[in-house]
Amino acid sequence: MPLVCPAFNPGLVHGGADLADPPPHGERPSLMLHNYPSTPYAAFLVQMLAIVVWLCGGATRPTAAAVLSAVFAVGAALVLGIGLSFLPISLVCIVLMGIGLLGFTPLFTAWTYFEQQRVAWKLAAS
Repeated sequence: MPLVCPAFNPGLVHGGADLADPPPHGERPSLMLHNYPSTPYAAFLVQMLAIVVWLCGGATRPTAAAVLSAVFAVGAALVLGIGLSFLPISLVCIVLMGIGLLGFTPLFTAWTYFEQQRVAWKLAAS
């Protein structure tokens, strides 16, 4: 599922410029990321690489586990923010169509990252 999400681009990153081109002076930045389309893709790439390294057992040293713990914590916070922003729409769509259940995917992903962060932190502390 995580590999399919960037392909469908659920409206979080449509249009806009790149990081080098912020919103014009005097214009308030949007809560969505259309002004910075490369940012979520870069975060997604870092998170996927971190989870692959973690699941392949690449964090045997405490220092590596600490770095992965920090990456998972940041990823969990980002995904939780996205999930909470989708929550009202998801609840309405559950009542109307039932398809709103897919809107809970970021919340489950955030929970997974928090759990992996907790395990990595314990490994780093040992």
